[in-house]
Formats: sequence, structure tokens, C-alpha cells
Amino acid sequence: MFSKLKSLYTSTSKTILGTSEAEAPTTPTLEVEDSGDAADRVSDANQGRRNSLFVMLKDFIGVDVTTTLSLPIWLFEDYSYLQRMCEMSEFSHPFLDKAAESKNQWERLMYVACFSIAGYHGSERYEKPFNPVIGETFEFIRPENNVHVIAEQVSHKPPISICHCENQNFIVNQRAEINLRFLGNSVDLDTKACKMYVHLKTTGEDFVLAYPKSVIHNVILGRVWVDHHGTVNIRNLKTNDSCDVNWKKCGWFARGRYDVEADITDAEGNKKINLSGKWTKSLSAKWLYDGDQPSGTVVQLWTKDPTQIGIHKVPPFALELNKMDEEYERLLPVTDSRLRPDRRFLQTEDSDNAAIYKLRVEEKQRNQENRRKAANEPWEPRWFRLVDSPDGGQYWSYNGEYWPQREQKKKFLQEGKTEEARTVLVRNNVYGLACDFTSYVNTNNSNTITTTTTTTTTTTTSTAPTATATTTTTTTATPSTSETTNTENSN
Repeated sequence: MFSKLKSLYTSTSKTILGTSEAEAPTTPTLEVEDSGDAADRVSDANQGRRNSLFVMLKDFIGVDVTTTLSLPIWLFEDYSYLQRMCEMSEFSHPFLDKAAESKNQWERLMYVACFSIAGYHGSERYEKPFNPVIGETFEFIRPENNVHVIAEQVSHKPPISICHCENQNFIVNQRAEINLRFLGNSVDLDTKACKMYVHLKTTGEDFVLAYPKSVIHNVILGRVWVDHHGTVNIRNLKTNDSCDVNWKKCGWFARGRYDVEADITDAEGNKKINLSGKWTKSLSAKWLYDGDQPSGTVVQLWTKDPTQIGIHKVPPFALELNKMDEEYERLLPVTDSRLRPDRRFLQTEDSDNAAIYKLRVEEKQRNQENRRKAANEPWEPRWFRLVDSPDGGQYWSYNGEYWPQREQKKKFLQEGKTEEARTVLVRNNVYGLACDFTSYVNTNNSNTITTTTTTTTTTTTSTAPTATATTTTTTTATPSTSETTNTENSN
């Protein structure tokens, strides 16, 4: 395999560093392995891009490249990683709502396990999301079960993303700190620092979840596919019940690919429920004791919606995460991922401007990070704080301030108090920072980006605002010509 990779290097005359990212085709794709519907061979143009990628990465084999290189725009999809974290909230209903309602402790653990496994189906998309810049945020409201999600990038090096998901039944806290190592024709995702906490408000139970290991195969040669593998534990800290989830590593001739199996056990280690299936397709449960269901009963708990939209094969739920009309844009903080100029250009398949603004965002973050480091000024996250975790360590916990301030900003806007609205839902001195995505816009420039979005209206409930989609409209953002376009050492 390495000899083939080496031959790619010797036969490729132009490196990625010698080709502007702005010259990338407007609709680049990776050839991915799926159910078999994809074309049998990679196009010459696409393979040429992948050959150039190897030239760029050949000196970094075995090295952590998380914040080392600025990758070409054709590798990306029009989402920030904060948005990708939010995709797991799709499965909060029914799984976490059912867990909160269940009177059976082992079934509650079963539903929590299903929530964590089904949430991985989105990783079938192999295009890379944009790395969030420090201070970047993302909000989302799911009306179906009144779920409110707020996510924030709390650290640049190491890159740490935090996501808080909550409704009247549960709280989910996700910490993502993923390091990437290029291994020649694959990329290893180190997830040992990632963790998830689930709290059920109805029972007072806390669950701690670990993440499986992940490898993306055939980055340079062949069809791209991902392998999640390893045994991870999900533990109920109150009852000491646990669930060992075996993400099976793919063997020879694709044996066991995408298979997952889990055993729900009580505090004494007695098996109660078995889960089995594929994280890409479906999960079923088999009862191993006589309880609410007779022993031997098998129930299908989840079947993936096969609908995939666009060249990136995005599920319908993910499309909701980019929707934004003019009214909703005014309500969002300037740090929201939807407002990223590189993401917005890529959303309209304008790879040229997406590449330019990706570099500008990265350059701005690097310069500001260097200044903070030189001045010994640590970054303080706006919406999360470090507190003691349920399992005895520390974790980033939501401070409870985002949604009340959002309501205050909405009130100011309704009253026409534009200047007052600018002072809430943001950190002090945010304007002009890399995470102020309005700072890249010059409305006097003739180049514009147009995105078709869905209107979002807001209403107030007893806990937090709930959003419902109504009509369709068009918004525009304009690229600035005043920012530097130097290359940057961050993906």
C-alpha cells in the first residue's frame, strides 16, 4: 500500500501548496463507499485532487494534524463541527424522552444506549466540517420535543467543543476533543478525551458515556469509509447498571462492518437486555429476563431514515441546522456558525470564495490567539464554566444564561432598540474578533452570497423560546476585500 502511495507522490507534478484553494472545482466530492449505488471508479479529476492531498500530507504521516495544516476546501461540507454535534439531538426524541418516562431502570439505560448509537449514523458523511473558531457558538430549537441546544468552542489548542441539549425531561452535555493523525491512506480519530453526560430529570439519574475509536479509510486510494470500533461503557451512576457497547471492527472481506452489539447488565453483572444491529441502519433489543416484556421478546427500536439530500448526502434533519431568514439572522449572536462566511459560500457551491474566507477566518484566529498568548490573557468561554462532573472529574457545564439573554434580545428587537440588542447574547468586546462573523462582511462590495432559507418565528414557553418553520425567503451576505489571504496552520 505504501508503495502505491509513494508512486502517487512521484507522479504528481503539482503540490496542493502550489495550487490556490480558490481554484478548487465548485462541486468537489469524495468517492465514498455506501450501499453500492456509487460509481464503480473514482473520476480522474477527483483522484487528482486526492493525489495532491497525499503530496500535502506525506511528511505528516503519524503526526497529529488537527491544527497543523490548512486543508483544501473540496474536503469540506457546509457545516461547522458545532452543528455536527447538534445532529445527535435528532434522537433525543424518542429515545431520551422515552428513557425519562420509563419506570424500568434497565429500559432507561437501553434508551440512553440507543440514543448514543443512532447518533453516529451522521458520520457516514465523510466531508469534513469546519473547525469552529474559539468563541464560535451554535443554537438550535427543536419544536417536536422542546429541545434547546447551545454549543460553544471553548478552546483553540487543544480544540474543545461543548454542546448542551435540554428539555423538560433530560439534559445532555457533550465534550468533543478529537485529534487527527494521518496514517498514509487513512486518518485516525483519537476520541479518548471525548465524553457525554446524560441526566434524566424525572429520576435524577446520571449516565456517563464514552466514545468509540474511529478510523476513516481510503482517504487517498479507493472508496472512503469509516470504521467505529472498540468496546465502550455506558454507566448509570445512581444504580450502577451498565452497558458495554461493542463497536465491531471490520474484518477481512468486510466481515462485521458497521455491526454493533451491547449488553445491558445490572449492578451484579446479570444480563437483562441485548442490543444488536448496524449503526448505519437499525437497532433491535432482545429481553433476557421476564419483566415488562417476556424473556426472548425482540423489538425493533430504530430504523434509519434512508433519505439523503444533495451531493453531501445530508439527512433531512441536518438541513434544518442551516436554515436562516433575515429576521432570524438579526436574532442570532454574531458568533453563530450559520453566519460563517466560508460556510455560507460553500452552501451555495461557491468554492472560490469559501476557500478565500476560510483562510481569512483562520488567519484572524491565529493572530488573535498569538496576541492573547503573548499578553498572557486566557480565553474565558461565554456560556460554559468548568464544574465538578457527576463521575468525579470536571466538565464544561452550561451556565444557564444564553436563553434568557436571547429572550431579552428578541424583546429589544421587537421594540426597535437595535443598539441595546447588540449588547446582549455576546461576550464583552466580541466585535472584531475572529468569532464575530459579521466583521468579514462589507455591504458596499459587489460580490454577494445568496442562501435560500426557511423563515423561523419564535414564541415563548414557560422555559425557553421554541422555533417553528413557516415560509421561505432569501438572504444575502457580502464578502469583504479588506482581509488578508495568507495561508493558515489550522484546518
